Amino acid sequence: ISTLNDIKIGGESIENFKSDSIDYIYELPIGTTELPEISYEKGEANQTVTILKGSVNGTTNIRVTAENGTSVTTYQIAFSVLKSTDANLINIKVGGVDIDGFQKDLLDYVYILPDDATSCPTIEVETEFPNQTVEIVKPLLNGIATIKVYSETGDSYNIYTIKIAFQQASNNYLKSLKLSSGTLSP
Repeated sequence: ISTLNDIKIGGESIENFKSDSIDYIYELPIGTTELPEISYEKGEANQTVTILKGSVNGTTNIRVTAENGTSVTTYQIAFSVLKSTDANLINIKVGGVDIDGFQKDLLDYVYILPDDATSCPTIEVETEFPNQTVEIVKPLLNGIATIKVYSETGDSYNIYTIKIAFQQASNNYLKSLKLSSGTLSP
């Protein structure tokens, strides 16, 4: 006999396991980076069982050899990590500093440049999920920077914007006013 009585993943039996069925599909939760523990129950005490682990998005083989060595059954489990439809960021940094007031569901921000700025500062982001795709477009100095974040599935996205500008002067008084006939004094 070269079949198993059960295969368990993370301590739970594979759904609809049948000893004579060798191909299984198993979806792992979003964000999984390591395979859970894989265990089995032998169909006969003296079988030899070898597990050849694949990746979280790959195939794991469980090879079962009968005691007499003449019969071999290989079970295959195709693992895949579910993908997120979330297109949010965890953080945005401008010039190496966290942007003020960041909230993952707030999409519009303002960044005030220092008076001596000659180029747009660096813009870095931290994604919520490892396989999100990010496109950053920024101005040469001041203007609107856009950060387009695509979900892992690729079917949803968010666009974060940052208005990058110099501080506007708060003084609204004239220093002087010249007329063609002379200068007025305050």
